[in-house]
Amino acid sequence: MDNEGLNIRQARNQFKRLLEKKKELEPQYEKLRQEIDKLNIQISSFEQALRAEDIDTYKIRTKVLPPKPPVESVSKIDTIPDMIYKMLFAYKRPMHYKEIHDQLHSGGYWIKGKDPKNSVLAYISRNKNRFDKAPEVGRGYYKIKE
Repeated sequence: MDNEGLNIRQARNQFKRLLEKKKELEPQYEKLRQEIDKLNIQISSFEQALRAEDIDTYKIRTKVLPPKPPVESVSKIDTIPDMIYKMLFAYKRPMHYKEIHDQLHSGGYWIKGKDPKNSVLAYISRNKNRFDKAPEVGRGYYKIKE
């Protein structure tokens, strides 16, 4: 067997292992995310109560939680369409709207809505001046408008 066939087989096996690992971890991730959401609600209510008593919660926060490192590529004023534009510009190829969602999600950017992937599609559709369909690649693929 030649070296290319071996590399392709190795890549396929690695791809399969990664998908299996992702499938195994996703339920745990979702459960943890829900737990974090509940904790954030509780923290917020306690913080409001403490502030009502003129207690500085910033000092408590900084002792318990280390400051988050700054993210260079995302500014505080970036909107979801801005992030989609940056991603398409960086990848330099058309992307499927579900892939765009997955990349945003894996980068820590949460999309709200009943179906977040469809929300991404809605953001793209509402910004026709920035994004264009890429029917040559396939259905659901979008690129930066030239």
